Amino acid sequence: MNTDVKPLKLVTVITDRTKDKKLVQLLNDNKFLLHSAFLGRGTAPDEISSMLSLGEREKAVVVLVADSDRVKELFGLLKAESVVGGGGGLAFSVPLNSVSNMEVVKLIQNLN
Repeated sequence: MNTDVKPLKLVTVITDRTKDKKLVQLLNDNKFLLHSAFLGRGTAPDEISSMLSLGEREKAVVVLVADSDRVKELFGLLKAESVVGGGGGLAFSVPLNSVSNMEVVKLIQNLN
């Protein structure tokens, strides 16, 4: 990997729809600027929803790109603000290490 390009992660946050504005404001306030929000409706059986702390069926799904070294910080903020955990939702990340064009990666980093 090119040494002047930091590793990135794609983060997905699924939370109750009533928390969508709070989540987007939290991301903006903490300079996680490259994100998109979608409305969702849970279809998982109650046992699965309960196991994953998904609670209500009406959901907000927010996807964002973050520097790998800030993901732990983000997860701490989400938990501290009760956006995830405790029946409110979940968050996970996956590395973005297969972007084929380094110029795209640099562009994404400049937007963050």
